[in-house]
Amino acid sequence: MTTEWNEYSAEEALRIALRTRDELSYVARAEARAARTRAADRLLTEAVALFSGHGFQDSKDESGNRVLTLLKTDRSNGATVVLRNEGGEVLIAGKRADLDMDPVTGKLEGTSADTFFVQVPGEPIRKRSALAVVAELVSTCMRESAKS
Repeated sequence: MTTEWNEYSAEEALRIALRTRDELSYVARAEARAARTRAADRLLTEAVALFSGHGFQDSKDESGNRVLTLLKTDRSNGATVVLRNEGGEVLIAGKRADLDMDPVTGKLEGTSADTFFVQVPGEPIRKRSALAVVAELVSTCMRESAKS
């Protein structure tokens, strides 16, 4: 019979094993980089879709990078930021989003604990959503762009 504690321990052990494999194996590192690049592409697509439906225009620059523009209205000055995937690293206006790759799920996640949700005692600490990290960085960069 497996208890919740044992299931959590097995999940944690699997994460440690996969992280070790990725750090030590050249082939695994190449696969991990490719997986991270795909995950970053998916994340940027989700982020652009989220913003596009709420007053932002999506386009691409001459290099094929995603560009989000807050259209100038009577309520906003307008602003533009470029979103890039540079080898799996998500860059917003040249600033790197603080993201880690979860080796079990194959998805990007924030590096800090998610304070939006209440921590359930006995469960692993939930990481901040990658989409929230990117949205916050886009928002910060948009504000900086609007000031200049």
